[in-house]
Amino acid sequence: MVEATWPFDNRINDDSKAYNSRMVAKLITRRNADPSEFYSEIGEMIRDNRMAQRLTMRQASTIMGIDVAFFGILESGSAFYSEVNQVWDRLEALNLIDKGYSRQFRIDLPF
Repeated sequence: MVEATWPFDNRINDDSKAYNSRMVAKLITRRNADPSEFYSEIGEMIRDNRMAQRLTMRQASTIMGIDVAFFGILESGSAFYSEVNQVWDRLEALNLIDKGYSRQFRIDLPF
């Protein structure tokens, strides 16, 4: 099996202990990050739309081919812009992004 890179994943048989460990490890690396680096405003929207479709995080992440640990980070508002933009098309395909909501980017200017 070819290993996928974060935020994508192909370990669909991991138990909750394994993906919670991955999620905690990722969150620890983010604890000193600038809050403006997080795409925090879409977490609640994604959670609400997922729940309206009666999908668990595991089901939604498996359908989209992303790590369930990343999905937890995404819904909590702790995903980086770069990560969200990597999976944006998959979020739209599963109707987890509200109609009319457009992708946003964070640009760091060198001054």
